[in-house]
Amino acid sequence: MDIEQLTDFCLTMPNSVVETPFGPTTMVFKIYSKIFALIPLDAEVLAVNLKNLPEKNANLCEEYEGVIPGYHMNKLHWITCRVDSDVKTVTLKQLITESYEIVLASIPLKKRSSLEQ
Repeated sequence: MDIEQLTDFCLTMPNSVVETPFGPTTMVFKIYSKIFALIPLDAEVLAVNLKNLPEKNANLCEEYEGVIPGYHMNKLHWITCRVDSDVKTVTLKQLITESYEIVLASIPLKKRSSLEQ
């Protein structure tokens, strides 16, 4: 998976947008103004920061060499996944989808409904 494929997949999530609030070297993917993925463009290795459940994050870090606690993020809730690692593309896509769903679930239904109109 390259940067273009990674970006395209993140943008397939319904109502997702990409912004650069931290400057031109970090792509930030959001749903209703909440971050679900970050891609640092200036890193030596292509990686993506994703949100997940703390207990799952610990297991992912143990299972995959390419998964570490979230770089520059709350290490309890975020992981960093190296794209060129032992994390297969299908797993990476699943983790992106889970991150999106976790963030979406944190947005009150009333707010989601008003934004969708």
